[in-house]
Amino acid sequence: MICITSFHKEHWDMYADKFIQTWIKHWPQDSKLYSYHQECPVDNPRILNVDLDNVSEFNKFKTATEAIIKTMPNNKEKNRYLKGLRWAHKVYAICDLISSTDEPIIWLDADTYSKKDIPLNYNRLLLEDKDLAVHVETQNNMIHWETGLFVIGGSVADRKILKDNMMSLYSSGDIWKKKKTWDGHMWPECCKHMQLNDLNKGIQGLRKGYFGNKNVRPYMVHLAGDGKFTSTVNKRSGRST
Repeated sequence: MICITSFHKEHWDMYADKFIQTWIKHWPQDSKLYSYHQECPVDNPRILNVDLDNVSEFNKFKTATEAIIKTMPNNKEKNRYLKGLRWAHKVYAICDLISSTDEPIIWLDADTYSKKDIPLNYNRLLLEDKDLAVHVETQNNMIHWETGLFVIGGSVADRKILKDNMMSLYSSGDIWKKKKTWDGHMWPECCKHMQLNDLNKGIQGLRKGYFGNKNVRPYMVHLAGDGKFTSTVNKRSGRST
């Protein structure tokens, strides 16, 4: 299985160290983890390090967004762009890996951790013969995909369309025309051509952001929300203030 995550060195002590150590301990030995890090490579033979800042399309988006942020007249406007940039790390990492492999991939937020040995062929278990698997919820009166865990299968052609749709939205700047700039609102729009397994189907009453699926809850925890950040970290950008 191929997994992927992303984090900055400032996140290491807050949550990424635990994510890495529990992934190494609990995921099958033939699994690989692509770590799209920023200034924080991981030394382990099962982990492949990619410097996200060396992904050219992400660098262009980051530079353009930071230039826009400097022109914003107030924090409310700045926060909209900071949020969009924060979640864009995930978008560009996933799309870069889609271009590099024909295999299904499992995205895991670095603020998740594993607590039990993961079954072999876990991606197939979650997909249930569909193209995608993710917990679907409603936020901001809109469909939102809680992509702390996000399994992307489907055909090579399907994945290329997904990648092209997302990259067109972000690289063109059209993301800033959207009501909300969270990636969880963008994936549903760009994946309409693929069949989805909603991991929240049939589940009632769980708090947003939590892993509620019967095949997820026993194995993983998601430290969803901003409580994981210290007082010195901007909760909008995820970086030091």
